Amino acid sequence: MANSTTEPIIVTGGCGLLGYHIVQQLLNDSSAGPITVISRSPKTNIFDGVKYIPGNISDSAFLQTTFNLVKPCVVIHTASPRLMGENVVDDTWRQVNFEGTQNLLQAAQEVGTVKAFVLSSTVNVIQGREHYNVVEDAEPYWTPQTKAIPYWKSKAEQEQLVLAANSSSLKTVSIRPCLVVGLQEHTLIPAQLKALEEKKTGVQLGDNKNLLDLISAKNGAKAHLLAMHALLDPSKANGEVAGEAFNITDGNPFPFWDI
Repeated sequence: MANSTTEPIIVTGGCGLLGYHIVQQLLNDSSAGPITVISRSPKTNIFDGVKYIPGNISDSAFLQTTFNLVKPCVVIHTASPRLMGENVVDDTWRQVNFEGTQNLLQAAQEVGTVKAFVLSSTVNVIQGREHYNVVEDAEPYWTPQTKAIPYWKSKAEQEQLVLAANSSSLKTVSIRPCLVVGLQEHTLIPAQLKALEEKKTGVQLGDNKNLLDLISAKNGAKAHLLAMHALLDPSKANGEVAGEAFNITDGNPFPFWDI
């Protein structure tokens, strides 16, 4: 890493699906500096050459200590309770996604070394259940008062917080994947296998004309690294990146029930 240009990097949630692929690609990026992963339980999806620190982003004192130790130049924030597959009470999503992100931003601002903050968001921060040809800066967010899945509302609050923190000294960006799939995926595929095992595959709602967009974890990770590099060096981007949100997909929608 002697030729690194980004200096130390912190990845939150680096043992999850998207975080795993981000860390993998950072390891293959000759410009990336030392990588530190913050994870609640860093026991799976780990790589040699990466420092793993167990901890919760809801703990502001832990984050301040960690940031003072690592002195990161970049934060890539993917940590979040899963939408599916966990017994999560409503308050947990807001505690982690909003309050935890507040703690991260505060630690980043106080340590004074962070130049780029990349948030892994979701296209579902946008109001409505059907997202067709949406334009990032022209669509309304879910609000705490609207009737929606608490996860979506907490992510909407989180993204607005991150984009509002954008400044000349701390540049921020939000990447909005659709449904992420790929190697190390442990939510969608296990659910499908369980449905097959229990023979619960004989029901279809609707005429299967609704389209679903996916993005591979590999492509999603690449988008996060491109955003990181664009924040650090705006000449690498075709247009403004700091303070912006970007919807990303693989560009190949298909009928929902074909999944």
